[in-house]
Amino acid sequence: MRVAAGSVVGLVSLFATIAASGAACGSFGATNDVAEGGVGPSVDAGADAAPDAGSAYAAAVLADNPVAYYRLEDDGATHGAGVLYEEVSKSYVGAIRSGAPSFQAPGAVGKAIRFDGHSWIELPKQTLAGRTAFTIELWVHIDKMQFSHVLTDQQRVPAQMKTGWAVLCDDAFGFERYSNADARYTKQAALPRATGLTHVVVTYDGASMRILGDGVVADTAPDERTIADVTTPMVLAAAGTNGELAFTGTIDEVALYTHVLDGAAIARHLAAAKAP
Repeated sequence: MRVAAGSVVGLVSLFATIAASGAACGSFGATNDVAEGGVGPSVDAGADAAPDAGSAYAAAVLADNPVAYYRLEDDGATHGAGVLYEEVSKSYVGAIRSGAPSFQAPGAVGKAIRFDGHSWIELPKQTLAGRTAFTIELWVHIDKMQFSHVLTDQQRVPAQMKTGWAVLCDDAFGFERYSNADARYTKQAALPRATGLTHVVVTYDGASMRILGDGVVADTAPDERTIADVTTPMVLAAAGTNGELAFTGTIDEVALYTHVLDGAAIARHLAAAKAP
């Protein structure tokens, strides 16, 4: 193509204007000084992005105001400060402390994490102490039926005195609260599905604990004790402190609330999990 001599100056001027405009707008590879969400140090915007855009189930969970929610759609890589994306704080947290969990396994909603009986992940502690009301909600498939901790936060100080809580499984799901080695617990009565992941919910209202499987109350147990707070991290698929084996199976969509989810909320979550 031939360009008239008089047009060259105009083209140069135009390109200079575009380049200046691009620099002002942060184009041409300029680095954003604020991480996604406006919090934290400058990072690649994609590094701290949620691993999944969301779902009807995630929307239902978030509408009920959890204090922590792990969708477990993660890829297994460490992103900034952690390996799992937490939906409430919109940040990556936690670390693999043993073995090699299998990320991107088939889940109840999207992807999940499968644990092989030799692996677990530590997460920030959640204060479920005193007689604070709470709900723990997650989806679980048991691959190997043995006494294991699915999700727990407990410590031994001194060594023989266990304090904390645990979602347990063997051939069914149950829940325990410990205070200086004194355990109060539901029966391991919430039966797993024959196939797929079971929706497991634990509630505590300050006076009693309930364990539900797929929306059905399996057992209730009284407990009005005030439990001391612990300083240890919460753990997915931990080996127990009494020699229990680490959990073997799949875990998905872990949410914690500082209030009791009622039957209507639990039913909404179950219905949302079936939504396309």
